[in-house]
Amino acid sequence: MKDFLLKVVLPVVGVVMAGMTVVECIAETMPKDNYYKRRVEYLTQNADSLQLLVLGPSSTMMSVIPHLLDKKGYNASESSQPARMDYCLLKRFIDKMPKLEYVIFNFNASTLYSRQIVPGGDGEIQLYNYSVHYGADYYFMYKYYVMGGYKAIMSAFKGGDNDEKHMENDGFITYQPHKWTEAEKEEVHKKWTRHSDINDEGRFVDSIVNLCESRNIKLILLAPPITADYVDSRKPELDELRQVSEKYRGRKNIYLVDYLRPSFIVDSLDMRDWAHCNPNGARKVTLALNDSIRKWEGRCSN
Repeated sequence: MKDFLLKVVLPVVGVVMAGMTVVECIAETMPKDNYYKRRVEYLTQNADSLQLLVLGPSSTMMSVIPHLLDKKGYNASESSQPARMDYCLLKRFIDKMPKLEYVIFNFNASTLYSRQIVPGGDGEIQLYNYSVHYGADYYFMYKYYVMGGYKAIMSAFKGGDNDEKHMENDGFITYQPHKWTEAEKEEVHKKWTRHSDINDEGRFVDSIVNLCESRNIKLILLAPPITADYVDSRKPELDELRQVSEKYRGRKNIYLVDYLRPSFIVDSLDMRDWAHCNPNGARKVTLALNDSIRKWEGRCSN
């Protein structure tokens, strides 16, 4: 028994501990001073005064300008941010926000879907930051980040600072119409896939809904604008989204705001690409939202 411990068990334990030490050392050298960190710092410092919080991926990030709203708000959206991470961030701060009245949550073609994580890709850099700064659970990080192996670790190591991108610093961008080919449509469906395991976003949409309801906070399920030619390419996902939206319709303090194809948005003037507003479009969306909030609260628009 003693020989077995010395010759088998101890070497194995040593290798495991050495491996964990190497991973920890690499993690400590990875860049941490980025937008994710600054977002958490802002929320920590301003949680007690915020009345409105915006969550979601880049389509929401590029559609809502908080300082144009009557309510004091903050846009905590980020490119490709899944509902799982929105829930993680909201759960962390919701009880530290005594004045929070509204949560605006992205509800579009990608809400029920997750971007496929490719080893060595940008998605793994995000997962690393979600784990470090948002407090995402270790298993989630391990399955989709650590198991990516050497390429994943090195891609995150080289990733650098994911600097804050503020829409209003961008120039006026106009969208050029694009005719989608069948091959491009197929590529879209490969990029965004419905999962049934750890990446099943539908569960976390329900979690966000239930969390807001439990705190008597109004939830705005916002479908940001997309271009006319993009509607056709995302038809299967949009059809499923409409079906899912029915279970939220009529529930107290839940507002379904469909701006997928609003009359006030002109693709060639207000869109930067297929699924993102330019600054002009974002201003229109934000002011329309503000008017809706005023009406819900019984106040007249100026």
